[in-house]
Amino acid sequence: MSFFSDKESVYQFAELFIQKGLKHIVVSPGSRNAPLALTLASYKSIQADVMVDERSAAFYALGLAQQTKKAVAVICTSGSAVMNYMPAVVEAHYQKIPLIIVSADRPEEWIDQNDGQTIRQKNVFGDFVNKSVHIPQQIIDDNGRWYSGRLINEALNAAYYPQAGPVHINFPFSEPLYGKLPKEQFKKVKQIKHLLPIADLAENQWKELKNDWEQSGSTLILCGMNHPNPIINKSLNKLGKLSQVSLLSESTSNLFGEAFNPCIDNLLFNTDEIEEAEKMQPELLITFGGQIVSKKIKAFLRKHKAFQHWHIGTENNIQDTYQSLTHHLQISPEVFFSKVENWPEVKTTYKSIWKEKHKLSEERHKKFLADCPYSDLKVFESILQAIPDKSNVQIGNSTPIRYQQLFAIDKQLYTYANRGTSGIDGTVSTAVGAAIAVPEKQTVLITGELAFFYDSNGLWLENFPVNLKIIIINNGGGGIFRIIEGPEKNELTQRFLESQHKLTAKGIAQTFGISYTECKKAEKLDSQLKDFFHSKKASILEVFTPTELNDKVLKAYIHFLRFGVKA
Repeated sequence: MSFFSDKESVYQFAELFIQKGLKHIVVSPGSRNAPLALTLASYKSIQADVMVDERSAAFYALGLAQQTKKAVAVICTSGSAVMNYMPAVVEAHYQKIPLIIVSADRPEEWIDQNDGQTIRQKNVFGDFVNKSVHIPQQIIDDNGRWYSGRLINEALNAAYYPQAGPVHINFPFSEPLYGKLPKEQFKKVKQIKHLLPIADLAENQWKELKNDWEQSGSTLILCGMNHPNPIINKSLNKLGKLSQVSLLSESTSNLFGEAFNPCIDNLLFNTDEIEEAEKMQPELLITFGGQIVSKKIKAFLRKHKAFQHWHIGTENNIQDTYQSLTHHLQISPEVFFSKVENWPEVKTTYKSIWKEKHKLSEERHKKFLADCPYSDLKVFESILQAIPDKSNVQIGNSTPIRYQQLFAIDKQLYTYANRGTSGIDGTVSTAVGAAIAVPEKQTVLITGELAFFYDSNGLWLENFPVNLKIIIINNGGGGIFRIIEGPEKNELTQRFLESQHKLTAKGIAQTFGISYTECKKAEKLDSQLKDFFHSKKASILEVFTPTELNDKVLKAYIHFLRFGVKA
């Protein structure tokens, strides 16, 4: 059964959505958005999912867009429903993920007139969207038809240009909402294409940069959050052979090879001597990609500033994270590193300094883990060893992503995280959307229990992905507040920061019909993980760890990395 709304702007949006090669929509049920939802769902080329919770729906769409690298539309009714999209909109803004927010609205004359489900929706997302447009309430002539189509074209194009990000399209609808018309009665919709040239630098600019490169005896390349990219990976592995170049990466950099120094914090735990720090200080710092997890490298580079800092990226805004920026090269990392990989070596010992640090930290890491008691740290070792090669990993914020950075993984795990704003809201929903997007790959979500409980509505999906495995590390509260410096351990912090509890995910798994297993003993974990990953259905494994011991083990681990002896 098909439904095509008699509201022409809806038809324009649907046609342009398809013309631009888009196919995913996520609908949260409502009445005011019925013309949009029913019309779009009537197109065979559009994949429509339903998610009741708007906050979860937006993060679910973000996960889809993250994996497909194509814009996904989320559609909701008027009022507070729109505001529930805000957390995902902000995350999409900082991750540069194309997300199309489509909101139905009440007629303009009823705004602020004490009418139900009526708020000020124009420009409600402020500067967090690339573009916000308010579609005319009614199309009565060709001029109005052109104007409405132009606004929709502008908004859809702005999801990609000049850089990817969220956009907002607001449709005010008056009643009746369920009028229909045959598609043939609407006029043809014109697409406006936005084409951009491939950015490059002028020859004299390349020449100047190459001269600076040749003058630097210590070049540090810090790799931020990035999609897997074989072109960049190949170029950096080639550059990593040069004696003056050191490469630092994190799990979310999704870069692989012997040239990289992962586990950045582990390298810096025992860098206290001023003389040693000065040897590690770069003359030239090159950065690219998104957010860096490590606070230690940020502190190190802000204290021991590079003489030159080049940031590579097509974004418009200046990002001087390390307070030393001298050049913003507004070109893609692929273009930059493909050029630079052929630049000459400068004979120094800079790379070997970082490599020796990496070798020492790895030796101490393995020695400590060999005799490590059951804890968050030991559990992470088992989990990362058990995950099948080439899996997609969605890693939760707070402690999970920090623990992951402590391990140099000897296989290719493609890691994604909501580090745009680093919140726990949306962890589950994003992972579900990401798993739906790539059904041929196994997706593994590793999350703390608070983040899981907080976003459990992300499981509320009719066709739940069978390729999703969820591992919950339940340490009885917000374990990060036992790790970070500052909070004292007392009843106040346990209640107001850690939110200590004795809840489990078992009931939630039963509610949504997902296979559930729990682990409370160290000797059972490895065998349970093996069975967990052999299963062909969506599953949850909840691993309980000792609240009172986790932070003590981690602090003992850090002490061992620094001094080579147990505390």
